[in-house]
Amino acid sequence: STQGVSSAASDVYKRQSFSSPAPGTFVSRVRPADVAGLVADHNLASAQLMINGHAVQAVPVVSSPAALSLAFDGAALQDGRYSMQLVGTDKAGNVGQATVSINVDQTPPVAQITAPVAHAAIGTMVPVVGTASDEHMDSWTLELGSGVGETLDALTVIGRGTANVVNGELARLVGLPPDGPATLRLTVLDKAGNASRFDVPLQILSLIHI
Repeated sequence: STQGVSSAASDVYKRQSFSSPAPGTFVSRVRPADVAGLVADHNLASAQLMINGHAVQAVPVVSSPAALSLAFDGAALQDGRYSMQLVGTDKAGNVGQATVSINVDQTPPVAQITAPVAHAAIGTMVPVVGTASDEHMDSWTLELGSGVGETLDALTVIGRGTANVVNGELARLVGLPPDGPATLRLTVLDKAGNASRFDVPLQILSLIHI
């Protein structure tokens, strides 16, 4: 009967699910999200992955459950928060969906050191001033090492944080490497895996008193 078909088909309302990504996951070209889910119904006609109601990819329906698996980097989307839907339609035309939110972020963080300036001759306790910021900040790290470019030796962490710093003190230069060329490196990472790096070549002169 029609009632029987409707009852069986109505299962599609409750049998869609995402196993990943987790709600609120940040995605980018450098860190795509693994998107996986299932649509299960013995009267399943079609399944579709959608973003804010717009079709992204059809899910092949060979048998039930129909499985979705892909890496999603949000490359075609503007930065922002989106609703990802796994939509199933049964043979009676009933439609159901599972929903998970994602955040697309393709914008790299800001990493900049304004003091000391490039090629400055410095001694100990010199403040390092700069900017490490991003709307979705994960962390920043300030490092110092001997050498410049291809001669750069092992870097030592002299400062780190998880909050934005805008034109502020990042750290002070202590425990300097031996006199000679050196490099300050600021690396900023956001929650989508985007990273920015800023290097400042220096000249260490430990006899300078600031």
